[in-house]
Amino acid sequence: MGKHRSRRPFEGLGLNSSGFYGRRKGHRLSARKESLLREVFPKIRVDLDATNILLDPQLLFDFRPKEVWLEIGFGSGEHIAYQSQANPDIGIIGVEPFLNGLVSLVDEIQNKNIKNIRIFDKEISILLERLKPNSLSKVFLLFPDPWPKRKHLKRRILNPNFLNILNHLMLEGGEFRFSSDDASYSRLVVELASLREDFSWCPISCRDWQFRPERSIETRYERKAIQQGRKNTYISLIKTSTL
Repeated sequence: MGKHRSRRPFEGLGLNSSGFYGRRKGHRLSARKESLLREVFPKIRVDLDATNILLDPQLLFDFRPKEVWLEIGFGSGEHIAYQSQANPDIGIIGVEPFLNGLVSLVDEIQNKNIKNIRIFDKEISILLERLKPNSLSKVFLLFPDPWPKRKHLKRRILNPNFLNILNHLMLEGGEFRFSSDDASYSRLVVELASLREDFSWCPISCRDWQFRPERSIETRYERKAIQQGRKNTYISLIKTSTL
C-alpha cells in the first residue's frame, strides 16, 4: 500500500548515476561511532529493495508526517538536525554518502531522540528514481561541491535535467532552497530558473540572495566560507506548475 510501479520517469534526463564523486570515508571512526553505525543507523536508514516499485516517502516514518522534505548532501547534519527539531511534524530524508558526516548526524539523532529523520547513504540518483511523484514539499541543496574546474563541471548535481526531476517529485508550491559560496554556480541556478516557467524565483529586493532564509541555521561550512572572505548566496525557487 502506498507504492506504485515505476515507469522510470528519469530515463534520458541525464542525472549522473555513475557513482559518488569523492571519498566515502575520511578519518578513522572511533569505536563509539562504529557502534552507532552498527546499532542505530540501520533503524533510520532508507533501505531500498531490488524492485522497481515507487516509494511513498511518508511510509518511511513511524508517524504520518504533515510533509516530507529532502536534504541532499547534509554534511555533518547541523541543518537537517535543526530543521527536524524546529518542525517535528515534518518527515525529513537526508542524503549523505560520506560516512564521517553521516555518523555525526546519527550521533545527534541518538543524543536528542530525534524521530523524524531518515538517512539514505548511497548515490542520490538511486533514491530520486524510486520516490513517488509529487511527494516532496521542500528540497535543500546547501553548499554542494561546485566542481569549479571546467573538466569537472559535468559532476555538478544541479543542471537543467535536475530541475526536471525536482518538478516531477515536488508538489506545486513546493520550495527548492539552494546556497553556495561559488558565484558561478549561483549564477547558473539563476540562469536556469530564468529559462523555466515551472519554477519561479521572486526576490523581494535585489539583495535577498545575500541573506540566509528565515527558519534556517548557519552551518560550520557556511561560517568557514564567511571567515575566508567568500560571499554566500541563497536562492529559493518555488514550483509553480507541473511539466
